[in-house]
Amino acid sequence: MDRRFVCTLLGCLSWAALSTAITPAITAAQASDPSLAQRDINLRRLEERAGLRLALRIEQPGTLLEDPAVLAYVNRVAERVLAKSDSDEKVMVKVLGYPGFNAFSLPGGRIYLTVGLLKRLANEDELAAALSHEIAHVANHDWANQRIQLILLRARQRTGWRGMPSRGRVGLGLSRDYASVLAAWRSRAEEQADARGLDYLYKAGYDPLAFISVLKQVSTIENQNPLWPQVNAQSYGETAVRLAALENRVSSLPVRKKHHKKPSKDFVKMERRLGVVIKR
Repeated sequence: MDRRFVCTLLGCLSWAALSTAITPAITAAQASDPSLAQRDINLRRLEERAGLRLALRIEQPGTLLEDPAVLAYVNRVAERVLAKSDSDEKVMVKVLGYPGFNAFSLPGGRIYLTVGLLKRLANEDELAAALSHEIAHVANHDWANQRIQLILLRARQRTGWRGMPSRGRVGLGLSRDYASVLAAWRSRAEEQADARGLDYLYKAGYDPLAFISVLKQVSTIENQNPLWPQVNAQSYGETAVRLAALENRVSSLPVRKKHHKKPSKDFVKMERRLGVVIKR
């Protein structure tokens, strides 16, 4: 994932803008103690609202690739993966006209792929692998879980500060605490999305080795990126751990069929269509 791109789209959004929606919902849920079904409805409404706000910031004029053929194909692959998942979430895949190798999801089921990613994938299995990872993030409700983690952290810190002189709070390094907690949480979330996404991919009949192939491309990009060497070194190390775990999981899966590496006709059509659209 290209960190400059992610920072521009998501990282620069303020904590206040993201937390204002979830804090009242959590407070209300604790106060009224609704049924699990009602909590699920509240969560989905919350994610839909947050996802819409973020999407409005991302989908600026000229950022989306609005070709019906390409969009129909990537969404068809996503639906095949989703149909074999354990999730009842709805997803919508969109393509950003960005040359970097990137894919990410928003709360509420919006998934974004970049033109750069589509151009570097070798076949439909790799496309399905990228989508299965993002579908797993949606199914795991990772955005909401991240917000809850931060809210709990802030609550613990406020409790610990009672009676402490205001001057003593400066040295606690709030931003570093948040960054550390988020980094650890994101690492676990990525590993969980890998495991769950691989299961989706396998059940949908795609080649599980495609998941490893896509993650290796991510690892190569991180290793070659000259920007922010310390951040990239950490990401490269985390990706190596994820690769090792994935390879172990794939090796334990029963072999269902022999997968052909040759791209399908639909994938080739998508590639050709993508080339035509980009040249316009």
